[in-house]
Amino acid sequence: MLDLTFVSGQQFALGMSDDLKARRGLKPLANEQAFRTAKLGDAGWTVEWPDLNIQIGADTVFLEALVQAAPDDHTWTSANLPPLTHEVQRESSPPTTTAITRALSSRDSR
Repeated sequence: MLDLTFVSGQQFALGMSDDLKARRGLKPLANEQAFRTAKLGDAGWTVEWPDLNIQIGADTVFLEALVQAAPDDHTWTSANLPPLTHEVQRESSPPTTTAITRALSSRDSR
């Protein structure tokens, strides 16, 4: 779980367990020690695991967080996700270092 606070002030708890199981490229992150090495990269535009060469862009993290935070399964689907306009990019710009640090330090308490 990543607790994210974007510069817009929006906060999300992003569950990644399904993606860690389903996406071959993310499977190394199923190891808790590896997962805890996340850092912000590219001036905050990516969440990275440098030793594993895994990067997830802020726009991807933001859109997935919107889907997970939706009140029902019909609010956000791949068919009606907003396009990455400048407004959406601005909203998704980027998570703060404090948010990632807090997420990694609080992961054991969940």
